[in-house]
Amino acid sequence: FIKSNLNDIKRTLFNISFLDFLIISILTLITIILNGNKIEILTRYYKLKLSFKEWLGLSVITTMGNYLAPFGLGMSLRGIYLKRKYNFSYKQFITTLATSYLTSFLLYSTIGILITLYAYLRYNFFNLLIFLIFIITFIACLTIIIFSPKIKYSKNKYVNHLIWIINNWNKMKKNWRLLIKLSLNDFFSLLNYSIRIFFIFYILSSKISFTSSILISLLTLFSLIVGLTPASIGVKEALIVYSTTVIGKSINLGVLVAAVDRGVSIVY
Repeated sequence: FIKSNLNDIKRTLFNISFLDFLIISILTLITIILNGNKIEILTRYYKLKLSFKEWLGLSVITTMGNYLAPFGLGMSLRGIYLKRKYNFSYKQFITTLATSYLTSFLLYSTIGILITLYAYLRYNFFNLLIFLIFIITFIACLTIIIFSPKIKYSKNKYVNHLIWIINNWNKMKKNWRLLIKLSLNDFFSLLNYSIRIFFIFYILSSKISFTSSILISLLTLFSLIVGLTPASIGVKEALIVYSTTVIGKSINLGVLVAAVDRGVSIVY
């Protein structure tokens, strides 16, 4: 599809004005800063105080590393850096990742359920598949958060590593101040990305409601679960195209939105 429409895609990308590129770049920078702030929140829980240069740099390295290889190379590089410079154990690092993912997807699924219900009441729009994705994610995250038990240590030191992670997570989930900070950070990340999607549609001369941009953003953020490709290339774009068609727009427009979103991100 991209090959047969390559000229249209190239024309669209090269016709983006400098001002439009600058605005999307600023929104991209805000995403990087918010991702870095999340690293700072999680590491500060373990009394590790990173400088602004460090947590911002780790955010950039994580993003760039994920472009180089699948399955979260960027996150692995972040873990290696923290281990070598601050002796931040890999067990602690994995716990911070688990906490990060759980709080993110609990928030995203909750907002997704509310947005889906709002779209049905306001626009008489309802997609059962999308609603089920949000419901299942919400139930799974909430179940893990509420019912994850404290486990006794065994005699196997390798099994104990896993038990330590689970038990430490049980301590972290009781820290409501930490969870609120992470949730607020994720909320602003979603809001920022929704504005970015809304603006890309605007510069492509196809206005959509902000509700639709939030829905597209939520589905796109779910590509984080699938790390089968570097930086979820292809997966993220497929979700943008799919969600664009769900709101009644064409596949061609979805491809162009995905191309602009990814193109500016890579260049920036």
